Parts: sequence; structure tokens; C-alpha cells
Amino acid sequence: MTSLATRLKSEIARDGPMAVDVFMARCLTDPQDGYYTRQTALGANGDFITAPEISQIFGELIGIWALATWQALGAPAHLRLVELGPGRGTLMQDVLRVFCGARARKTAPAKLEVVLVELDGAMRARQAATLRGTSGDASGDASDDAGVTLLWTDSLSKLRHDGTAVTIVLANEFFDALPVAQYVMSERQWCQRVVALGRDGELAFAIGQPVAAAMPGMAAASAAGVGDGQVFESRHSVIVATSGPVRAFADIASQCPAALLVIDYGDTCASGVRTGETLQAVAAHRFADVFEAPGMHDLSAHVDFSELTSALSDAGVATRPTLSQAEFLAALGLEARLATLIAGKDAATANALQVDASRLVAEPGMGDRFRVLCACSQGIAVPYPFA
Repeated sequence: MTSLATRLKSEIARDGPMAVDVFMARCLTDPQDGYYTRQTALGANGDFITAPEISQIFGELIGIWALATWQALGAPAHLRLVELGPGRGTLMQDVLRVFCGARARKTAPAKLEVVLVELDGAMRARQAATLRGTSGDASGDASDDAGVTLLWTDSLSKLRHDGTAVTIVLANEFFDALPVAQYVMSERQWCQRVVALGRDGELAFAIGQPVAAAMPGMAAASAAGVGDGQVFESRHSVIVATSGPVRAFADIASQCPAALLVIDYGDTCASGVRTGETLQAVAAHRFADVFEAPGMHDLSAHVDFSELTSALSDAGVATRPTLSQAEFLAALGLEARLATLIAGKDAATANALQVDASRLVAEPGMGDRFRVLCACSQGIAVPYPFA
């Protein structure tokens, strides 16, 4: 029993069942006991590990993509590089290594503004410590001698932009952690799925009220004749909210040349009919029950790239079909970068580098479970390798 579980049970007993997306948000971001208040989530000693923590090649290739995209957009003097959910700062550290190398060759922007979208103050400090050696003094909102400015904000929607800077937004394993709403088919109608108290007084899933308005995708699922008990998941409400990431990026893309790169686990749905429950809890690199220890386990759910692509298109942003992570990294030169890193290394080090790089593109594995989506302002060149 966690302190958050005790509080959630008391609230449900007092106010009634809680929507699944609200429950997920509380477990992750509760200011007192939310999962993201913990500092040991990432890494081999934490609960899960992300691609940047596996191999530096991942972040370096993202850096190459960002640099090439900036060049394709006219190579203006001012580039704003934004990361959503930057974790410990490892991805941005590797990205900036590429930009620093390009700067030495005079093929990088004269002014590079790095913006980290992060809620937690302790994580901001961790990110600053990680990036300090990469880009100078990252202790505050100030430029260093290398021409890099490091800034923090708690929402993409709060960015101020004057139209003079190209903006590139990176979102690696960000959308999977956004709260997902669930709906369940019951007696030929969609009802909200909720978290209630079972007969034993413990947290449990239950069927709530019928939905008043259908979410995108529900009609196709209904037409396909899904049976009672089938679950439909959607993040539509949170991603298209006024302060949500889709609306915020669309606003930026309408005012300056902008590109968005999303890398996450999930898939697309060619038929438009999607049902199935993907909400999961992870602790110590193993799956756990979502109700076992609220606030202590990571919660996430697959990203519906069809839903995300449609939301971006509806917001006026140009999109292209997604690539698998393996396709994306291969196109950017994973094998060539690996060969460079291995050169001159002892056998044990070379083997470790090879194993880590292979994990990024393994099929089945991260190579095909993760998809890569690119969106950009209307009328600009589609960034490689999505063209």
C-alpha cells in the first residue's frame, strides 16, 4: 500500500469512480507521490531504459537528423531545438555533441537555443548537470561562450517565438506517458472505463457512464461490430487540448519553419479499427499490475500513430507515413557511426558497442516496436528520410 493509493481510495470512496486517464495522470504526476518525483526511474538500476541510455549512437543520429533538417530549411542563423520530456538530458547531450562538431566546421547555426520542456525541478537540475560539459554553463537561462542558450519551460505552449528562428521539436518516448482514456463496449454502446473500489475495497477497473460524444475511431470500431468488453484507447483529448502538444506545435509551425520528430512505441492502424488494452506498469524492468503500487511504478500505453497523425493533419500540420526505428536509424548511418566508434577499440569494448547498437534496430524488438513520425510546417521541404 502506497500513500498515493490510500489517498486515491479515499477520493474514490468520497467522490465516486475516477476515469482511467485521470488515474494515470495522478500516478505519474501527483506533486506529492507521483512517479516522476522519483529520481531513479531511468537506467539499468531504475525501472526502464530508453534508447539514448542504451547507446550514444541513437542521440548522435538524432543530432545528425536535426542538423540536416536545419540545413534543409535554409540554414538560418537562429535555431531553436526543443525536447519534450528530456529525462536525464542524455539525448540532448548526444545531440549537442553533433552540433558542437559541426560548429567547429562552421556548418552549425550561429545561435542555438535549446529548450527543455520539463515539469520537475529536480530533473531540471539533473539535466543541467548533464549538459554543463556539453554546452557550457547550463545552470540558468543564459548564453555561454559557445553560442548555446539553455532554457527550461513546463509546456511547449508557453514558448515565445518571433518567427525568425527555425524550430525543431524532439519527442522521444514522450507521448506514451501522456494519460490515455479508455472506453469499453457494453450492451452495444461505448462507456467510459473507470477506476473504482472493488468488493474487497481495493482499486479495480469498472464500467462507467455511456460517452456523450464519440472519440475519433470509435465509429469505425462500432461499425466493425466489436463485442462487449472490448476496450478502446484514446489520447485525442489531451493531445489536441489548447495547451496540448499538437495544438502547441501547430501554433509554432504556423509562425515559423518547424519540424517535429516523434519516436515512440506503438503502431499505425491501416483499417481504422483499433481495440485492445495497452496500459501497462513497469518496475525494475518487469511488467507489474497497474494497481499494485500507485506512484511507485511507471505507467504508459502504446502510441496510436494513426490518431496522432490525424490530429496533426487536422491542426494544419504536414505529415508523412511513419518509419520503423530500424529504418530510420539505418537511413541516418547507424552502421557507419558504429564502425567509427569501434575502430581501435579492444575486443570487449567493440563487442559491447555492437550489442548496444544492435539492440536499437533489433526485429523483433526495439527496431520494429518503435515508430518514427515526422511533421512539419506546410510548404517546406519534407526532412530526410521521410521525403
